[in-house]
Amino acid sequence: MEREKEEKESQYLKGPFIENNNISFVKKEKDGLIIKMEGQDKHINGYGIFHGGVFFMLADTAAGLLLASDGKESVTLQGSMNFVNNVKGGTVYAHSKYVSSGMKNNIIEVEILDENKKLLALGTFNFYRVNIEAIKRKFDVKEKECQ
Repeated sequence: MEREKEEKESQYLKGPFIENNNISFVKKEKDGLIIKMEGQDKHINGYGIFHGGVFFMLADTAAGLLLASDGKESVTLQGSMNFVNNVKGGTVYAHSKYVSSGMKNNIIEVEILDENKKLLALGTFNFYRVNIEAIKRKFDVKEKECQ
């Protein structure tokens, strides 16, 4: 039973974007979700630390996956990040949780933490609920392209 639950929750972590950035599922919590990313050289900026855009990407992904895991297909309307600290590499975690959950808009807060649970960045994201089938038709997206 636990394995089925993990498979269901990690089904949203598919596709080249997720795989190319070494993002994986950690766990689903009552009001949140945790994912992690194994840092690679391509994630490091000219100063030898994680590029801020990597933290933003991971936070946006964690927020969207939280909604998707709850059956709320959504797109990002707005996102903001506060960069608090940084590290030279390693594994970073994104903890997403609901701030507000409505019929159309959802506000998600995401903490980016290092392996020692030190806060690296804090983001807030506003998502809009969509009809994913209508979007696929509009952009002529084939099922294979969505995986």
